[in-house]
Amino acid sequence: MKKLLICGINGQLGSSMRRVFSGSFEVYGLDKVADGNNVFACDITDREKVFSIFEKIKPDVVINAAALVNADLCETEKELAYKINYEGNNNLLTASKSFGSYFVFISSYYVFDGSRVEYSEDDIPTPINYYGILKWVAENEVLNYEKSMVVRPCKIFSIGYDERNFIARVYNSLKKGEEFFAVSDQYNNPVLADFISESIKELIKQKAMGIFNIGGKDFVNNYEFAKLFAEYFNLDSSLIKSVSTDKSSQKAPRPMKVKLLLSKMESKGVRAYTLDEMFKMIKL
Repeated sequence: MKKLLICGINGQLGSSMRRVFSGSFEVYGLDKVADGNNVFACDITDREKVFSIFEKIKPDVVINAAALVNADLCETEKELAYKINYEGNNNLLTASKSFGSYFVFISSYYVFDGSRVEYSEDDIPTPINYYGILKWVAENEVLNYEKSMVVRPCKIFSIGYDERNFIARVYNSLKKGEEFFAVSDQYNNPVLADFISESIKELIKQKAMGIFNIGGKDFVNNYEFAKLFAEYFNLDSSLIKSVSTDKSSQKAPRPMKVKLLLSKMESKGVRAYTLDEMFKMIKL
């Protein structure tokens, strides 16, 4: 059985991948805390530690899902963001090259500015915040390695893997009977974490290389997304309130409309799902 190393294994996407890949791969992980189950405590900015763990595992496949994903924090703590999102990825990529590992980098739709709405893998990135800039710079380095794939997901959501993603925060607020404010002028095609994991698994099976967009079929704003989720699960959608971006507390500039085109993903036999289909996969 091939060895898979998931970096950031206790995060939202890492947790999903751990579940989805178990049984098909011998799964190992890196995160801040070791859990005694093939997960090593490792700060990915520590190159020496990264290489020592690679030496122990000798992974066939490496997926980097470790990142500082808070765009506002990246904007205010640029040195920290650079260290994790650029230097950390560079350490993992360099180690992967040394051990001949196939490398998968999780990028973001934030590499685009949203001015043209629809984006394919061939469109030139035009990031407008520091998080997006670092993802783009890291992408360029990854793509120079012949055994690599860059995954650009749209807004990732889940229930049960972490409490920070958009839909988890909506759910937790509504459960408590609290109002939730969602911006109504930022549009994207949201995607369930488990669907991304299944898609990456299939692409790895096909030894796919290059850039792949992964997203859902439905193009909605955050307010609509929250309302649709609440209505599907019979939660009190009246608690969800609309707010414009300029009235929100967001510090980093956001791309206002990004619809990731999915034809390349679909050409590999990976189909996109509607929000209703993805909601069906969630157990509250």
